[in-house]
Amino acid sequence: MIGQYSALALQSNIPVARTRDEFPDHIKHLGRVLDSAVNTLNIEFPVRLVVYPEASFQGFRDEYIDQDHVDFVNKMAVDIPGPETDLLGKKAKQYNTYIVATAKARHPKFPERFFNTAFIIDPDGEIVHKHYKCQLWVKEHSTTPHDVYDRWVELYGDGLDSFFPVAKLPIGNIGTTICMEGSFPEPYRALAMNGAEIFTRVAYPEPWISQGQWEVQNRARALDNTCYVISPNHGTMLRRHGHDEQIGGGNGGQSMVIDYRGMG
Repeated sequence: MIGQYSALALQSNIPVARTRDEFPDHIKHLGRVLDSAVNTLNIEFPVRLVVYPEASFQGFRDEYIDQDHVDFVNKMAVDIPGPETDLLGKKAKQYNTYIVATAKARHPKFPERFFNTAFIIDPDGEIVHKHYKCQLWVKEHSTTPHDVYDRWVELYGDGLDSFFPVAKLPIGNIGTTICMEGSFPEPYRALAMNGAEIFTRVAYPEPWISQGQWEVQNRARALDNTCYVISPNHGTMLRRHGHDEQIGGGNGGQSMVIDYRGMG
């Protein structure tokens, strides 16, 4: 039996990094957000699951400037595992918790390609799960498994696990999704068929927050599949044009945790 615990959907400011050297400072900020949340919420139940929004230490600059794909691979994409996930792993060890995050990352089988990748770090700081985003926003440059379908199937097979893996963990079975994947019911049906009990769905932009689609989708995915949905979104966007500038509104917040009845 799984004991009661707290799960955090951490809403943080979203940076727009220009160089990979900025990532450690952004991850330190994520750590401070986690410190504050744990200090408050572990009073009732231990925090065993932490979910960060999409691109929480990289940002989306490649989309804004229409950066060449291979150039991004060489200059900004990370490895999973790698130095960045090691830093997050230290926080997982510190709090004996699982951490769900995302990054635009290289793939050893696909040189000069990057994938928008969700991953889970366990309390020992180890990567125990990866999911490669399948449905993209119109401006997103990431490769998807469908873009390289024949090779993907050759490597991983064509079963649901090849595209929608579920991490079967001591705290429950977790399926990860990223942003625009939540617009469609099919990924969640696939995850539920693979045994998922908890979905993480990280981020969604305006205008679909204020118009209500974000909330409707999250509640529907939970209710349709009798699963929990943990959905952190971004707060203020931080961009630099010769100086630091805060831009609100593009990322609509309203992070939420929905239970298996569609309530939250």
